[in-house]
Amino acid sequence: MLIQNGTVALLEKPLKKPLFFRNQPTNALKSVVVTLVSNSGIGQAEAPSSLYPEIMLENLYHVLDENVLPLLVGKNISSLENLRELLGMWAEMPLVFAMLEMAWWNLLAAEKNQPLCQTLGADSVSQQLFTPLDRPLPDAEGFYVADDFMNELATLVEKGYVHLELKIRPGWDLAMVRYVRQDFPELSFHLDVEGQMSPQQNDTLLQFRDFFPYMIEQPFAFDNLTDHADLQEMLTCPVCLDESITSPNVARSAIRWNACKCVKIHPLRVGGFAAAKEIVELCRDAHVGCWISSPLQTAVGMNHCLALSCLDGFTGPFEYYDPETYFQDPGTAPWPSTERDEENTLRIRF
Repeated sequence: MLIQNGTVALLEKPLKKPLFFRNQPTNALKSVVVTLVSNSGIGQAEAPSSLYPEIMLENLYHVLDENVLPLLVGKNISSLENLRELLGMWAEMPLVFAMLEMAWWNLLAAEKNQPLCQTLGADSVSQQLFTPLDRPLPDAEGFYVADDFMNELATLVEKGYVHLELKIRPGWDLAMVRYVRQDFPELSFHLDVEGQMSPQQNDTLLQFRDFFPYMIEQPFAFDNLTDHADLQEMLTCPVCLDESITSPNVARSAIRWNACKCVKIHPLRVGGFAAAKEIVELCRDAHVGCWISSPLQTAVGMNHCLALSCLDGFTGPFEYYDPETYFQDPGTAPWPSTERDEENTLRIRF
């Protein structure tokens, strides 16, 4: 396909309420969106600050605008190997390559006039949803009001979410989980630590078992597979690795070392759609659970995650941040629609 034009945008969308990324609050979501244009359509990819809170997205914007896109405009890209050759040294930067690779897949779907999930090798499926729930904002005296949290949780259950992801924060851990399990004894939930605990806190992590979470997500730092393996051996529920899963090779190592019984995959973090598909196959062959990682992002990123999650091998519900809940102005982009099924369960379809 001939790339007629390429652009990149740096977006900032104000939020209705502060959102915490690894325990750091933010009042806006930043995103870099790259666009490739051919005579048959457009292909896009997004890097949101929710996935990369530690990266200066302004720098990524300038690299794409000044160094990368000029290498592609006016060129014919017939394959991923061809794309890698055109990018040259920039193909060795995983984030840069992943953005262009995903935009290329998206453009390929437009050229074929088919849904992205079909181009990736999947059929569109109706999926159940889960959504994250963080601790409430502190009151005037700096205390967290448990009633506010429990009321919000009850609202999400009433909306039809089949599962919830509860964020573990300093001072917001065992007591919170105890409240949840007492009031919602049959609720399906898992605990997301975002890598903020250490093996010295294994006693606390092991106490979570008493409240029957579905899994414990990313207890330790992303590069600590050894201690994750030790913890998984002690737990009856799965350890789920999210931030740790940065490539097929890392996923292969995590599976071989029994560092987890579940992984979450974001296509951008692991190197693109082709790498994500390889990880799904690894998990399917090893009977390891596989969930999509779909953080707060614009419709571009959400639609990409939704298309990937249609692949055979994903075992969990889809991670969904309701744009009407989080964004002051969700915009007119094609957000996927949700609906309730006959059992009042909230579902989404690509």
